[in-house]
Parts: sequence; C-alpha cells; structure tokens
Amino acid sequence: MLVTSRYHPAVFAAPAGVPILALTADAYTTVKLTGALGAWGQDGVHDLDIVTSDALSDAFDRIASTSAATRKTAGQAFPAARARAAAWWDRVVAAIPAG
Repeated sequence: MLVTSRYHPAVFAAPAGVPILALTADAYTTVKLTGALGAWGQDGVHDLDIVTSDALSDAFDRIASTSAATRKTAGQAFPAARARAAAWWDRVVAAIPAG
C-alpha cells in the first residue's frame, strides 16, 4: 500500500495495482489525486482538514482489505490504457511535419 500526499507516486503506483491512501491538504491536490486514483478504479482520497483519525484508520483497513481486487482491476485495465497511450503518441508523431 502507498500512503501519499503527492501526485507522482500515485500516478506510478496506481497502474501497477498498488492500493493507495491519498491524503490531501488542499482542493487542487484533491482534484489531482482523485483523477489519478479514479482512472484505475481507486477512491482512497481523504482531505486532512476534515477527516478524523478513526476515519483514516477505517480507510486504511478498507483499502488494505481490497488490495487483491485493486491489483486485478489495474491488471485488467492496463493493456487498454497502454494501447490508448500508444495510439495518442502515434497521432502526435504523425502530426509533426517531416524534415
């Protein structure tokens, strides 16, 4: 499990199927981490300004207990996500004038 308040660790961990507990301190980070986790079927984003220690403990337990399902979901979604990314880069390269 990854516990983070930063975007990039989540971006790399989520596609690998690592369960994530994301702790946010502002709305901007909440939006970024919600998107990064949501793209891979995760929802473990919690605002530190409003969450209690009991709620964090419950979230940790919930995320840990679903780690096998999280890995499976990411594993199933990864091939299609990789294909979409490759197609996007192919379009970028095709749009660059030769020479």
